[in-house]
Amino acid sequence: MAYCLPYETRCEIGERNLKDELLYNDFYAQTQDTIKKYFKDIDVKVKDIESLITKVFNKIFSKQGLEFSNFVLHGDSHSVIEQNLNDVISSAVDESSVILGNKEKVKTALHLAIRDIVYNGSKEQNRFLKSLSNTYMMMFLLQWEPKLSTYFQTLASQLKVFVDNSIIIPALSEYFLPDGNRRHWNLLIGANKAGISLFINETLLDELVSHFKMVSNKYYSMFQQQEKFYLSDEHELLFIDEILIRSYFYAKRKGEIKDFESL
Repeated sequence: MAYCLPYETRCEIGERNLKDELLYNDFYAQTQDTIKKYFKDIDVKVKDIESLITKVFNKIFSKQGLEFSNFVLHGDSHSVIEQNLNDVISSAVDESSVILGNKEKVKTALHLAIRDIVYNGSKEQNRFLKSLSNTYMMMFLLQWEPKLSTYFQTLASQLKVFVDNSIIIPALSEYFLPDGNRRHWNLLIGANKAGISLFINETLLDELVSHFKMVSNKYYSMFQQQEKFYLSDEHELLFIDEILIRSYFYAKRKGEIKDFESL
């Protein structure tokens, strides 16, 4: 994994994940405060409010995913949301651990609280709901609509693609990686399983052979005598510009290969 993604990309993904986690925490903290306020007004206490929030919004997206996402993103489907929201909340509360005597009060308070969040929510609450709505829309379009799924599968089965060395060389460098970390390798396998025909022509093959020769010459002239230095300091491997040489050193550090000729 250390050489599957560039360092800058890993940093960017890490920062994005951190921002998503902070947004998630802000949403749940603010939403709990809103719901607690409405529970206090009717003198009701619920132990696991976070679990209840998750159940309610899961139920909303399960039952009204398209309408709710369309409302959050574009302000449309207003009447549908108003008409069915109470039923969705009632169903979620009925399936929750809220004690029987409090369920009707909890349903009313939740309905008021969620309307408040949807219409008058904070910046963080709006961002989180828009993120969920965008994700739902993407999943619906790519997976949950049979006609679209069939269309893309049919389209993929008719594709004929020439695979450039910008894909082949990184894929070869991933040979010693765990299956789940082979980004380019898995891309080619997935394309093949989808029915896409993959080709390489003589020009690309000649370029590939020339590249192998160049990598071999560079290793023997620049790295062979310095193997101990690179194997002893993983940080230095980041500065090796040839990905095949870099993958060789990573694999040798893990004992998966003995010498460069075995690569």
